[in-house]
Amino acid sequence: MNKSQKILIVDDDETSRTLLHGILHDYTNTYEVSDGVEALAFLHRNPDTALVLLDVVMPKMDGLEVLTRMRLSPYLTDTPVLVLSAATELDLHIRALKLGATEFASKPYQSPLLRQRVANLLQIPRGQVKVDPDSFDEQMYRQSQSLDTGITVYEMGRDRKLQTIYFSDNYVRLCGYKASEYQALLEEGSALQRTIHVDDALAFQQAMETLSADRQPFCQNFRIQRKDGSIHPVTVYANFFSKSPEQTVFCVLTVPVDESFSGIPSARLPIGEGAIDNLTGIPNRGAFLKLTRQMLDERPGEKFLLGVFNIDRFKVVNDLFGTKVGDNILIHLAGRLREDILGRGTFGRLGSDSFAFCVAESTFDLHRLLRQETGLSDVFGLHYNLTIHNGLYAVTEPNLDIAQMCDRARIALASVKSNYIQRYAYYDESMRQEMLAEQQILNDMHQALEHGDFLLYIQPVYSLNFNKPVSGEALVRWNHNGSLIAPGQFIPLFEKNRFITNLDHYMWEHACRYIASRKEQNLSPIPISVNVSRANLFNPGLVNDLEALLKKYDVSSSLLRLEITETTYMDNPQQLIAATRALQKAGFKILIDDFGSGYSSLNMLKDIPLDILKIDMKFIDDLETSSRAAAILLGVIRIAQSLGMTTVAEGVETKFQLDFLRTAGCDNIQGYFYSPPLPVAEFTKLLKNPPMAP
Repeated sequence: MNKSQKILIVDDDETSRTLLHGILHDYTNTYEVSDGVEALAFLHRNPDTALVLLDVVMPKMDGLEVLTRMRLSPYLTDTPVLVLSAATELDLHIRALKLGATEFASKPYQSPLLRQRVANLLQIPRGQVKVDPDSFDEQMYRQSQSLDTGITVYEMGRDRKLQTIYFSDNYVRLCGYKASEYQALLEEGSALQRTIHVDDALAFQQAMETLSADRQPFCQNFRIQRKDGSIHPVTVYANFFSKSPEQTVFCVLTVPVDESFSGIPSARLPIGEGAIDNLTGIPNRGAFLKLTRQMLDERPGEKFLLGVFNIDRFKVVNDLFGTKVGDNILIHLAGRLREDILGRGTFGRLGSDSFAFCVAESTFDLHRLLRQETGLSDVFGLHYNLTIHNGLYAVTEPNLDIAQMCDRARIALASVKSNYIQRYAYYDESMRQEMLAEQQILNDMHQALEHGDFLLYIQPVYSLNFNKPVSGEALVRWNHNGSLIAPGQFIPLFEKNRFITNLDHYMWEHACRYIASRKEQNLSPIPISVNVSRANLFNPGLVNDLEALLKKYDVSSSLLRLEITETTYMDNPQQLIAATRALQKAGFKILIDDFGSGYSSLNMLKDIPLDILKIDMKFIDDLETSSRAAAILLGVIRIAQSLGMTTVAEGVETKFQLDFLRTAGCDNIQGYFYSPPLPVAEFTKLLKNPPMAP
């Protein structure tokens, strides 16, 4: 197949065109237009176009009009056309076929299926008609309009698999679904499995194969399983929808019958009404908890494993691609889960993008689970990495409430969330203790801020030229019930829940208050640097907030320096550049903290006019053991000097490190070699009588 053939996408929706273009990324000559007028103009300029993907509903000129004009043109009469439509009206499909449509693709698209359809159409000789709409039994169609009768049209591929190419509203009503829900089942490939009773599935497939072979209409009884779990007998009438020997397409009428018709009793799943998740069709949270409890009670002594999984940053998926795509991903995941677990355990949707399952440990295959969770991006043709993480709880306490078991699995999941290497974790008791400790911190944070339990500590920054402290860095400690907590225990939590913005303002104010107090005591001013979290850095009102503080305490902007981390650049480079320029324009000096800890260091130096560069302590730690670390550190200092930046080396603890940095031309150092972070009173004493640098 020649992948350089011209393909034209005609759709008025930009998102849909982008999605189609992404799905067909292998084809090198794919073009896009937004309406029928543009499409005809393109086709007349490019009569060698090999395939047209044509939306039906468009402004200016709809898809049916485009088809009509194409088939009247001697140059375009046999150009294959794949009609795109979210509609399921049979008359629309028949009209399109009569006008010369070659095939249909329903929205939303299933990427692998659409790619295969395109590949097949590109290999079909021009002039070959796949479907003869005149062969459709109009009497059957009229009968399908009865409220008690549903209609479906199937195509059987060479692999003998059935593909639904049309369904009526009446049919999905009989199955207990909405049209959109049934369409989603089709896209995930589970519609037949979900609606034909499992004991009748083989007989239904054999009946279709017999129809394919002898091409004679048939009538047979089957059972359908509705969305709510109820099972009902139906009579199926089937006939051909195509006379073409190259294609096997047939129409099926489904007619409900009284239970006495076949003697098959109506059955219902044990979970009862309201137990099925409306979107995915699998048990909802309440049903999962109930079924799992029943399973554990019925099989005492057996070892089970309960798992919870979800998609990393699923909200971003909805924001980027729309909730319809997000819903289809959830439906697809539910289908995979049902296929894997049905008959050997319990499963369900807990809510949003969170799913759960419980199986016997002896049947659990972790590698199979991880394999099934990969490739989601390819299935939906998304240029976005969809990653799933799992939390697993070995059920050591079978009498524990199932909801608590889910909580333990969630704790394990949280330990690997956003970890792109480790995609699963097993729960252990230490995780629970850590979670309880974190929760205690979160419970106390607001009260601590109100009571002033967050303390200002300052670590001096020494000049290697003047052998004395020339500035200080404001650091926070938490007096929590009489014990000091280091920032590493609470800052990451505050960054997650955005309480860091409150703590930032608190520390800025205490730093300004300290600078002002020195002025009131006629002590020489000394600049203090404060940390600015990424949440505050991207706040449009940051400059105004800081200037208001300076005005309140009558402090010059030259005395309050602002430290940002290198990783902030990776989040949003352009916004960071704009923010730093605005701050510098207001008179603030900007320090880049932990330089060298990320992956965008040199780009950051290129793009942002920083004032002070603080070198990551990892380089300092490795000085005595790594010549490469020493060479890199020397290079960083020289680059900073050439850019007119002041350098500060953090984490200096030994005489060897001090001597190297002095020789290398580093301006300032900060670390335990001189002083740890100090309470305000002790820092003031140090400034009066600073220890001299050796």
